[in-house]
Amino acid sequence: MRSGSCVALAVDHAQAQSGGALIPTVCRELNLPDYEVDTWLALFTGEDARADHRANAQKSPGLHLPEVSRNSLSKGADPVGSSPEELERRRQGRAQALGRVIRQAASRRNNWRDW
Repeated sequence: MRSGSCVALAVDHAQAQSGGALIPTVCRELNLPDYEVDTWLALFTGEDARADHRANAQKSPGLHLPEVSRNSLSKGADPVGSSPEELERRRQGRAQALGRVIRQAASRRNNWRDW
């Protein structure tokens, strides 16, 4: 996009990320305020909550190392390193928000050209 060889129509984040401030967002262009798609990478131990917390305590600090942060941000990722409970709250919140988007889009499906 920077070279001008392609054009971005919209980004699927709630807000345009740094470096892409001139790119419209799907939620604004289609009037879908709850629409946001993001990618999560999570580590699950498959054991109990204590094991998840131990793994989190061991791995999360690495996400905030300057070189990891720089590399991630240069690729459009924003490392968080939150707790297992925060991940679950975020997962539930996104599921509810996307459910609202799906219901809203379904109610307008016959008028999709109006989008």
